[in-house]
Amino acid sequence: MTDTATTESDSAHDPLIKQILQTFLPEFVTLFYPDIAERLDFATVEWIDKEVFTDPPGGRQRTADTVARVQTKTGEPEILLLHIEPQRKRSSAFPFRVFEYWFLLRRRYQIPVLPIALYLAPGAGGIVTERYTESLFGDTQLVFSYHAVGIPDLDANAYYDSDNPISSTFAALMKDKQTGDKVTRRLRIFGQESLRRMDASRRAYLIAFVEKYLKFNAREQADFEQRLQTPEGNQVQPIMTEYERRGVAQGVAQGKVEALRQNIVVVMETRFGAVATPEWERVQRIESVDELERLFRVALTAKDKSEILPAS
Repeated sequence: MTDTATTESDSAHDPLIKQILQTFLPEFVTLFYPDIAERLDFATVEWIDKEVFTDPPGGRQRTADTVARVQTKTGEPEILLLHIEPQRKRSSAFPFRVFEYWFLLRRRYQIPVLPIALYLAPGAGGIVTERYTESLFGDTQLVFSYHAVGIPDLDANAYYDSDNPISSTFAALMKDKQTGDKVTRRLRIFGQESLRRMDASRRAYLIAFVEKYLKFNAREQADFEQRLQTPEGNQVQPIMTEYERRGVAQGVAQGKVEALRQNIVVVMETRFGAVATPEWERVQRIESVDELERLFRVALTAKDKSEILPAS
């Protein structure tokens, strides 16, 4: 969830992560929670887009945008919500936020909610169970548990060679003391059979993830391009098509659109107080980067919100 009442959220508000989770949900759950994956019917997945919660009256606004409704396939059929919360860094306030969001989703939909925290920074300890607890006068009043995956704490060498394409892709963010330099790591990931046999449109998201989280400097980029021309790089060449490069560029552009929307809302809240749901929705409907950049400049100097979003 994204909490637009803060000027800098810990949440990894990254459209690429969201797109990967939506495109590869069965692979993601199977990789880290195979027992849970066995019980879910992924053919029934229905993504709940942009669920907005606002504290009355017109208070802070939070958006759940990585929530799926899915049916179970074992035992008595049930419907549950799978809420995956990407997180850039660890925060002492985060366990309460997971509990709060669980409660809000549970209350609204009246069905079980399965939260999974996905950490993109080290410190969680790998695949763990985290808890939020409350006590009063020495008595424990509440114990809330949720699943968590700290990707950077996992050993990449246990994930490179897998039929699951998410496995080798997420290895780009994991620790690796064996493979060596980043160029060799990227060649190893891009050389995976599971990646090569995938259709290009889906593969583009995974290539973008690896390039984002296993970044090269100029020297490493030159080395990578040179090694693509060697026998070592022959198996990688077919996946590095111009089509996929365009797909990555489109993903970056979409990321800019979402970042600009978020920045406009944050500036409006900082300068003029809570942003009402209709105002938030108007900002989210704008697709033009030029228009969003114009609105952002207006928001920085406007005397009131009506200058930013005039009455229609």
